[in-house]
This record gives sequence, C-alpha cells and structure tokens, in this order.
Amino acid sequence: MTNESWVGGFSPPQLLTPPPPPFYLSSPAKALSAPELIAAGRTLIAETDASLLRSARVVAQTMEVGSKTAAALSDQAAQLERILDDADAMRGAARKARRVIVEVARGAATDR
Repeated sequence: MTNESWVGGFSPPQLLTPPPPPFYLSSPAKALSAPELIAAGRTLIAETDASLLRSARVVAQTMEVGSKTAAALSDQAAQLERILDDADAMRGAARKARRVIVEVARGAATDR
C-alpha cells in the first residue's frame, strides 16, 4: 500500500492473510473431549465477537467519512452556484458595457 492521504484521514483497511485454522480444526481425526469442545467454542465466540467489533468500527468510520464527504460536496455545490451567479453577472455587465461603447462610438462618429 502507498502512503496516500485518504479522505477524512482514514486509510483503507489493510488486507491480512487469513489466520491459521483453529486448533480444533487442525486435526480432524483427533477426538476432542467435552471440555475441549466447550473451550474451542468459547474461543470461536471470542474471535467472532472481536471480528464483529472491528467490522462495526469500520462501518462507523465509513459513515463518518461519508458524512464529511457529503458535507464537502454540499459546500462545493454552493460555491459553484455562487461562481455561476458571478459569471452571469459578469456576462450582463459585459453586454451593458458593449452597448455603452457602441453608443459612445456612434456619438463620436456623428460629432465629427
């Protein structure tokens, strides 16, 4: 990954290599006792809970970035509207100036 600056200061999640299989899946021929199965189940639940928490953080960050992006786009749209209004006003002023110049030129031509 490059060291680019991302919107809102967040960077995309790093791709990780998958973890090795849990100990209870590494040797399927091995029979596990009830306490071992319970411990394995609790470990799996803890890993799942941690994964859900990480996913929830990513979702929250994504929503925050989305909100900031929407606000920035709204500000930019308002700025573009102001620019378009200013451009229209300048076009109108240029037309009026052209008319005044034509009238002055006509007056100067007839004064001779």
